[in-house]
Amino acid sequence: MEKDSQAWKNALSIKGIYLITDIKTGKKYVGKADGERGVWQRWSDYINDGHGGDVDLKKLVETEGFEYVTQNYKFTLLEPITGWDEYDIDDRENYWKRVLLSRREELGHNKN
Repeated sequence: MEKDSQAWKNALSIKGIYLITDIKTGKKYVGKADGERGVWQRWSDYINDGHGGDVDLKKLVETEGFEYVTQNYKFTLLEPITGWDEYDIDDRENYWKRVLLSRREELGHNKN
């Protein structure tokens, strides 16, 4: 992200479902990237502010500090999505939240 590589931007400017894993606690956050700049934009949001607007991740940044994020977040693209409508993307995001149990307090950061 810091290098602002055009090749990486092109590769990650896709819609998809992604996972952020806190490697210190093992907690997971599943999200979707369905905007114009896709995964690149969402991951850039997290790298810039540490939470991407998510309530639970905001609390983590407030209590642990931004440095915690830079040292402990691992990003994974779970599923690239092409040609799907908004409802299908929402369904896939919910599917991955169920599979990875990311809504369970002790295992994840997803609250919805």
